[in-house]
Amino acid sequence: MSTQLVRSRHIARVVRCAPERVYRFAANDYGVLDHEVTMPSGTSVYNPMRVLPHPDGAEFVFTVRRIEQTDEEFDRDTGMVEEDLARLAALLES
Repeated sequence: MSTQLVRSRHIARVVRCAPERVYRFAANDYGVLDHEVTMPSGTSVYNPMRVLPHPDGAEFVFTVRRIEQTDEEFDRDTGMVEEDLARLAALLES
């Protein structure tokens, strides 16, 4: 366990579609879409992502962890995740 505090940010987006429509992309029936990202240094960062039932459809919750990044890089990466979730919503709602 690291002695350094790791910042994280949870990004959520409600998509107007049935959660089951998304589950087929997961390797399970629980909406777990976790994955790892390898940093340029070779450090592997675990990124939890969930699809949860929501009264208006499905809610995507993605956790971005700040490891080996400046504040500016972290803000850029979380912005890219927000853009990706917006594109995903547009695709699934069409």
